[in-house]
Amino acid sequence: MKLFGTAGIRGLYPVKINPILSYKTGLSLANYYGGKGEAIVGKDVRNTSDVLSFSLSSGLMAGGMNVTYIGISPTPLVAYSTDRLNAKVGVSVTASHNPPEDNGIKIFGQNGIEINELDENKIEEIILNGKEGDLQKSWEEVGSLSFNNYIEKKYEEDIVNHINFISNQRKLKILIDCANGSASNITPTILTKLKVGQIIGINCNYDSKFQARLPEPRPDVLQQSISVMNQLGADLLIAHDGDADRMAIAVPGLGFVKQDIVIALFAKYFLSNKKGDIVVSLDVGNEVEELVENYGGKIIRAKLGKIHEKAIESKNVLMAAEPWKLIDPSFGLWVDGIYEAALISKIFAEEKRKPIEIIKDIKIYPSARISLNLSIPEDFNLNKESIVKQILDNFASELDKDSYNIIDIDGYRINFKDKSWILFRASGTENKIRFYIQSYEKNKLKELIEKAKEIGIQVLNKYSIKIKGIEEYVEMGNENK
Repeated sequence: MKLFGTAGIRGLYPVKINPILSYKTGLSLANYYGGKGEAIVGKDVRNTSDVLSFSLSSGLMAGGMNVTYIGISPTPLVAYSTDRLNAKVGVSVTASHNPPEDNGIKIFGQNGIEINELDENKIEEIILNGKEGDLQKSWEEVGSLSFNNYIEKKYEEDIVNHINFISNQRKLKILIDCANGSASNITPTILTKLKVGQIIGINCNYDSKFQARLPEPRPDVLQQSISVMNQLGADLLIAHDGDADRMAIAVPGLGFVKQDIVIALFAKYFLSNKKGDIVVSLDVGNEVEELVENYGGKIIRAKLGKIHEKAIESKNVLMAAEPWKLIDPSFGLWVDGIYEAALISKIFAEEKRKPIEIIKDIKIYPSARISLNLSIPEDFNLNKESIVKQILDNFASELDKDSYNIIDIDGYRINFKDKSWILFRASGTENKIRFYIQSYEKNKLKELIEKAKEIGIQVLNKYSIKIKGIEEYVEMGNENK
């Protein structure tokens, strides 16, 4: 069974992830990084994060590394600490936006950069095949444990200083929803220190079971928070997931803001100051591509979950982004939803217009994101990638071969000559098959949605896989076509 997915090791506790695997992972990491040096360990607020983070720390120390334990920490803070404290490796025990019964392990190398697939494969080989007796150090060589209580404040100060917002007469009223996760004490503090306006918190206390809402900040999950925003007369809602590597926004008069529009706002901000490259994942749409081209930038495509790998390939990269996530290389080479929240607040606060007026400057095209939630027994050997390939083949068999091309760096994206496109992809963190679809024409979007769902359900039925639910978010855009 493969351990690493799109974002580290993740799954249901204790079936996929448990203290034994966590200890073995720590031991294997210590071996991979030479059996000495410093390691950072942080955790999210989940019920199982204590036992997993301490078992992982035990494995690291048994393998010879000194562990600096930073406790409840958003994943971006773990990456930041790994960089600023010059550690060899940092580990966040988190399942990010997954439900509370899941947990996971996310690993960062030096400079806070998430490890690449080659590193993952080598570490996985040690976890699966290494012998504990060979990996453990002698009593004289085991590592130590220390605690760091100041790095969080340093992180807050660095973000405030880097954003460098000059307070003006315009003040925003911002509602911040931290999903009862690990950023609950941090993002509201940073936004307050930025002096962008009045900051009101919702779901900003720790809850290991995420009882107020699911930790994924998608449109359907945020409806109650959007209602609160409207009732309070706030200018902006900012929402995190459980570990704050993600950020979503909503504004009055529009509601949830499509993620491609958020990425376009960031691209416009960076390209207005300097020309350069914008890294985006394969599921990012035409709105961003057109804006980057109009502002003299260049789009570089990356696999979902691997934008950091492209971000470090060139010094000309201004930003890297995928839905919900942003990397600003001038601050750090990791995805950081807290920094993202501070930057979007600055962008809106510096304008004299309302956020909805700024957003309306950007063309929004009809698009959809569909997730088929699969009901799969834990002992069922499922190859999601082969299912996605079957869906692609069935879908493409009904097309004119001269009407499209396929990009296969991350799932399969069909690009049509009219600039419509559809991406078939297996989730790397959950039992889901996802379809990402966009067209300039509303009717064609509807046709693509129905055809994709029809073929997807047919293929899953062939494999006797039940669908326990369908998540569907459709945005018909602001272009009248």
